[in-house]
Amino acid sequence: MKRLLLTIYILIGSLLSTFGQSNWTAVLPATFPTNVSGQIHGISRISQLKFHPSDPNKMYAISARGGLFISTNGGTNWNIAPGTDFMPYARLASVCIDYTNDQILYLGTGDHNYYYNGNGVMKSTDGGNTFVNSGLSGLLVVDMIMDPTNHNTIVAVTNSGIYKSINAGSTWTLKTTARPFDDLKMKANAATRTLFAASTDSAFFRSTDFGDTWSQITNGIVLPSGVTNGNGVRIGVTPADSNVVYISMVANGGMVYKSTDGGTTFTAKKTTSSPYIAYYTNSSASSGQGDYNYGLRKPYRSKHIMVCRSCSLEID
Repeated sequence: MKRLLLTIYILIGSLLSTFGQSNWTAVLPATFPTNVSGQIHGISRISQLKFHPSDPNKMYAISARGGLFISTNGGTNWNIAPGTDFMPYARLASVCIDYTNDQILYLGTGDHNYYYNGNGVMKSTDGGNTFVNSGLSGLLVVDMIMDPTNHNTIVAVTNSGIYKSINAGSTWTLKTTARPFDDLKMKANAATRTLFAASTDSAFFRSTDFGDTWSQITNGIVLPSGVTNGNGVRIGVTPADSNVVYISMVANGGMVYKSTDGGTTFTAKKTTSSPYIAYYTNSSASSGQGDYNYGLRKPYRSKHIMVCRSCSLEID
C-alpha cells in the first residue's frame, strides 16, 4: 500500500534527479482544470497521511478543514472519527498514534496550509470518539513524533517553537526559541535518537537526544544572492541510507540541499530558479502557492527524490 501511495504521489508531483543542478528536469507534468475563480481543481486539502504503527491496512488522514478520517482496509473506505466531526477547532494539521495502544490519538490543530493558529493538541483515549485539550492552546501544531522507546514522550513542532512532553501530553516544555517551524522528521534508523526540524524561513535544526536540545545547522545551507527567506521548508529522509537528509525550500522557484552525514553539513543541489519546481508549471510565467502546497519525499531504495508542486499531502 505504501508503494501504491508513493506511485500516486509521483503522478501528482515531479520526479527529479539528485545528481547536480544541471540534471533537474520535470517529469509527468499534470495540468489540473481550473474553475471560474481561477483555483485549481484536483488539489487535496489533506494535510497529512500516517500509517498505523503495526497494521499496514490502517491509515489516518488529517483534513485541514474536515476532521480525522480513518481507513482499516488500505484506503478503500474511510470513516470520520466522530469526535472530530464537530470539533470547535476543525482546522487540523497533524496526527500522532500511540504505538502501544491505537485508541490513544493526538491531533495537532491549526491549518498548516494557511499557517493559521489552532488550539494546540487534542487527545483521544477512545479511538477518536471523544477528544480533550492536551495543552499548547492557541498554537498551530504542525507535526508530532512519539519516542519509539517511551510512548509517553512526544515532540511537537509548532508555529511558536519546538515543544516536548514526557507525560503523554499532560504538560509541554519549550525546547527552542519561539520561532515558526514547518517540518519535523526522525532520522531513518531504528536505534536513532536524532530528530530534524526546519523553520518556515530557511533554518535547519538537529537534535541527538530526541528533542531535549537543538543545534542549528548552517554548514552548506547558503541561500543564493538576493534570496533572504526560504518561504517554507521541507525535510526528506530515507531508510535506504539514514545519513542522507534533504531539505527543500519554496523560494526562488524551489531549492534543494543534500546532506550525506546525518544532517551535519549540506551541499546545494538546486539553487537556480529554473526549473520551477515550486510553481504550478515549469515556467517563470507560472505561479504557485508556495508553502501552502509543497512537499518533499525520498522514496525507499531510490536514487531520486520527489518534489510535489501544487499538493498539500504529506506521507509519513
